[in-house]
Amino acid sequence: MSGRQVKHLPAAHRAIALFTPAPPAAKMHSTKRMVFAATGRAADAGRHQVMEKLSKLQLGDQEMKAKVNEELCTGCGPCEDICPEVFKIENDVSKVRVDTVPAGAEESCREAMQQCPTEAIIIEQ
Repeated sequence: MSGRQVKHLPAAHRAIALFTPAPPAAKMHSTKRMVFAATGRAADAGRHQVMEKLSKLQLGDQEMKAKVNEELCTGCGPCEDICPEVFKIENDVSKVRVDTVPAGAEESCREAMQQCPTEAIIIEQ
């Protein structure tokens, strides 16, 4: 303890405080390093979980489903031209070929929805 820290102590305690050796600096640093390492690992684990969730959202790991409202659909066909992996024209009405939009077709499926003149395509995520 420094002289300033000791002045506020009673006289009997001042002598003990002045002559009690401080813990070795190396031990204090190693303890700090252990604490920082432990908190760093916890922070890294949390960051990895957040990044994993974000990547799933960005990469489309959530299932995208397309539906066609057959009452609105006129069978004009831009959806099939833009995204044949998902849409096909059958009996003058667009039908969805798959239950879940394939991983590489999400963007073209969204474009097909935007290009639909009757707004008959619905996308769910």
